[in-house]
Amino acid sequence: MMKSPLYVSAIELLAHATELYGEKNDRKFKFVILHLANSVELILKDKLLVEGKSIYSTKNQNLTIGIWDSFKGLADLGITIPEKPIIELLVDDRNTLQHRFGFPNEEAVYFYLTGTKDFFHRFLKDEYNSSLREELEVYLSKDNLELLGISKSELDHIKKLKDVSVKMAILQISGDIEKLGFDIIKPYRETKNTRDINIRRKLMMPMMYSLNVLLRILLETNELTEDDYSDLKNKYHQFRDYRNQISHGRLKKSVSKKKLEDVYKYGIELLKVLKNGTEKNIFTHERLDNAFGFSDEETDE
Repeated sequence: MMKSPLYVSAIELLAHATELYGEKNDRKFKFVILHLANSVELILKDKLLVEGKSIYSTKNQNLTIGIWDSFKGLADLGITIPEKPIIELLVDDRNTLQHRFGFPNEEAVYFYLTGTKDFFHRFLKDEYNSSLREELEVYLSKDNLELLGISKSELDHIKKLKDVSVKMAILQISGDIEKLGFDIIKPYRETKNTRDINIRRKLMMPMMYSLNVLLRILLETNELTEDDYSDLKNKYHQFRDYRNQISHGRLKKSVSKKKLEDVYKYGIELLKVLKNGTEKNIFTHERLDNAFGFSDEETDE
């Protein structure tokens, strides 16, 4: 595939943003945001070029269109951007940072980095039949590929992220646990009459809370001993508590690095236990019925 200068620059900016984040220097976080927003803007303009559309403003031929006109141009071609809400936030923060002194916090930067990565991963595959990993391998080291989360091993990504920020690694583990729980519960929930408020209350709880149900199934199927179950429940509650503090920017400065390392290990242990149960097909609909306390008489939706 012939690559335009816009396409190449978009990939380079994403790569450089990843390298800057990996330097663990919060004074460079501003530039991570700037690079990410610019990378998205360039790839959207490139797609318009590929489709034979001009990227120059009709009001001033010396200027290219902005990201909002790029969205509109792509929409007119039937190309939807499901990541648009995150991109809008990213661009808004980019514009704010360009005009004032200040530095974004680590949580926001990691949110935008992962969101931009997810967008590029999907967009390159759908619109260019291209692999983000293959594009970035030219620019990034193996360590930075793992940091960005496009390595072949999910745990490699988490471990590399921990080297940069144990707090962000904890949030990533939480996200992975929630996704795993969602993938288990969603097909089951679709078999239930969620118009019933009692059923809906049980099945619409946040995925991190559903972990209690899944751990209980592992106990009942002898995948966990009573001692293992009790230990994991305690670790789960600690993990959830610290994860909430981190995500809301409420983590006390008195929390030691060792404590965060322990919380990280708790999360890894929980993730591995859930993955093992999923691979063994432990979380059947019948077992979920028992765990949620549903009777056999309840009918499908």
